[in-house]
Amino acid sequence: MKTKELNVPKEVIEEFANLLAEHNITNEIQGTTDNEEIIVKVEYENEERQSIFELMELIDDFNSEDEE
Repeated sequence: MKTKELNVPKEVIEEFANLLAEHNITNEIQGTTDNEEIIVKVEYENEERQSIFELMELIDDFNSEDEE
């Protein structure tokens, strides 16, 4: 099993949580960053990588919009 920590902006946490539930991904909230992002540790198998990419894309899309 692999693990990854993701820093999730609070503005997308609801959508992020829905994706976690939809894909049944094991996760744990680790805390917050200085930027008020929520640190979430996810655990996954190789065959679940695409689901993790979806979560990362959600975060990246939000961060890209935020920079514009």
